[in-house]
Amino acid sequence: MSKRTSAAHRFQTQTLIAAQVVLFGMVIFFFYITLAVLNDKPFWRTLGWQKLGKSWSPSQSMLYFIAGVALSLGVAGATTHEAA
Repeated sequence: MSKRTSAAHRFQTQTLIAAQVVLFGMVIFFFYITLAVLNDKPFWRTLGWQKLGKSWSPSQSMLYFIAGVALSLGVAGATTHEAA
């Protein structure tokens, strides 16, 4: 792969990630307007978010973090194609 092609792929990747972040922000803003402003309801509670209970521990967060990393590595490994 030439340097020119590599730079084009890098630019395309950065553009796609930036577009995804902007789109996600717009979706959250839309939810905020429709739920909190127009209906005068608490935003996070309406989305179903709750305060962490007394039974929560940092080890639970670490377990979810490790499981997420393992899942992402598994998906990346399963979908990686080697050039012949």
